[in-house]
Amino acid sequence: GATESLGYMFADLPMTYTSSQVTQPNTDNIRKTCGTDVDILKIKISVTGNCPAEITQFDFNTLGDPGYTQNPLTNISNASLYYTGTNSSFTNDELFGSFTSPNGAFTVTGSQLMLSAGDHYFHLTYDIPLTSITGENIDAAMTSFTMDGATNTDMMTPNPGGFRSITDDPCLQPDLPNPNANMTFIPQGSLVIPMDNSNQNLTGGM
Repeated sequence: GATESLGYMFADLPMTYTSSQVTQPNTDNIRKTCGTDVDILKIKISVTGNCPAEITQFDFNTLGDPGYTQNPLTNISNASLYYTGTNSSFTNDELFGSFTSPNGAFTVTGSQLMLSAGDHYFHLTYDIPLTSITGENIDAAMTSFTMDGATNTDMMTPNPGGFRSITDDPCLQPDLPNPNANMTFIPQGSLVIPMDNSNQNLTGGM
């Protein structure tokens, strides 16, 4: 009985916050022609224990490094925060919360359970409108977050160095994926025209 009780206690240790870190993973220029969900900050929250913990609030400031964000009401239409679990790479599959027209201090609220020990990641993004000002900069800093009702302010590098500048360069979209193979029979004697670059290079040898 005592052994089983002890095993149960160790199996259900409460989740405990150990540390957090804020980084700016990308400082490339922002093409405002494709300025939706532009990644600004990555937040890593490290926990131990097995019982789930709930994150309910993040507090940010558009100022970032002093003077880096210019005209936030013009250059930022929306801020969104996404949760990517234990994967540090950014995706916008799971929205934690958002805030419209951030200007200075702003708060994003939501509800996200962390179900396992380890590092958990959140990503702050901005929407940059077409009316934003070319050549101006945007940035952000994180001031606190709330886990299981407790406010935490001891993040490493809460205001990481760097910023992103707005450009009006055209939005470069990735190529479409190749179509699925579609094998078919052709009559005997049909002509086969090669469509590869080597055989269709009209400038070759000219």
